[in-house]
Amino acid sequence: MGFLSGKSLLKVVVGLKKEQICEYVVENQICNSSCKIIDNFGGLVAEVKRKITTSGVVLDEDVLTMVVEPHIDHSLIMGLVVVFGLINHKM
Repeated sequence: MGFLSGKSLLKVVVGLKKEQICEYVVENQICNSSCKIIDNFGGLVAEVKRKITTSGVVLDEDVLTMVVEPHIDHSLIMGLVVVFGLINHKM
């Protein structure tokens, strides 16, 4: 899949009414092999990293760990990760 290789950004605007708009920025970090999702206030809402076992073995590129803040919809974040991967031709 190669999801965490390369550097790119994706800005997503979610909402039905102008008063209820949420913006998210998905950014790929090459240096630490992670993908961060940041809200419009600059707060980190989710992070995706390559899976590392307890013995320190880094698993293949298609095995990921996703950490999501408790107040955020997990299915929305997973959808953003999938769309981000598809747009960047990594899935």
